[in-house]
Amino acid sequence: MLDVENAVAFTQSCEASIPDSRLDETANWVAAARAEESKRVYRLFDDPLANLLAGEAGFSWLAKYPHSANSLAIRTRFFDDFLVEATLSHGIRQVVILASGFDMRSWRIEWPEGVRLFELDRKELLEKKCSTAEASGALPLCRPTFIGADLTVDWKNLLLDESVGFDPATPSAWLIEGLLVYLDDWQVGSLIDDVTMLSAAGSRIGIDLASRAILDPRRNFTGLKELRVRGCPWLFGTDEPNRLLEERGWDTTVCEFEEAEQRYGRRRPMSYGRASPEPKDKPNSFFVTAAKLPESEFPKSAYKNG
Repeated sequence: MLDVENAVAFTQSCEASIPDSRLDETANWVAAARAEESKRVYRLFDDPLANLLAGEAGFSWLAKYPHSANSLAIRTRFFDDFLVEATLSHGIRQVVILASGFDMRSWRIEWPEGVRLFELDRKELLEKKCSTAEASGALPLCRPTFIGADLTVDWKNLLLDESVGFDPATPSAWLIEGLLVYLDDWQVGSLIDDVTMLSAAGSRIGIDLASRAILDPRRNFTGLKELRVRGCPWLFGTDEPNRLLEERGWDTTVCEFEEAEQRYGRRRPMSYGRASPEPKDKPNSFFVTAAKLPESEFPKSAYKNG
């Protein structure tokens, strides 16, 4: 059984003073989307605690961006499958979720025996998640460790603390879901550099990225303005989603959002008649997965964040 009191005490003891962040509300937003998906008959996953975690703030965000319910559900299922494959097919037993928010994978995924899951996010979010799970009687299906951390500063030492039990010499599965779009270019590069440094050969990573067109105010002025007003501006986008990891020594696979829609039976029906060609710079999002290569196979000129 998860000792919530000790978990919360641990996050308090190793977290520096971090100012309140409006990004916390995006965790409510994603929880609301997962709650809506869990109501569906043919749902992609079941997250019974999402409704409790979403709160009024989460459903307010979802009402503002109703189409996000489907896209966030697809993203959740995609990375569920990624983590299950990493642990079942590749035998990885260390899983690290950065900016885990109200992600309940510790409780809802049937993990292989021996999996340790390390979650890093703001202390307040982790505390609420743990207390909600405890109050509901839910038990984790792995060995979770919760670490309060600001991922824009030096979080590595918290994960590497001997009392935590993370071993950088052992392959890990990393998930960075729903975070990178809120960081600037330097912060994104620095975060991926840190993860790469902590990843043994054979490690896996999953990230989601937005195209530059999504961040173009000429295409999405109202939505981007609303995010700025709410204190959560979207900052990072790329039209080369493979480069971020490939240049750091990862063997990368990119799945465009429409491909994931088709995979999970959520593709919007095509209209009859001749379809017009889609512009090359259309707004898009990407789900990127990769495996860490041995040093002998690193690209000759690896990218260095400067």
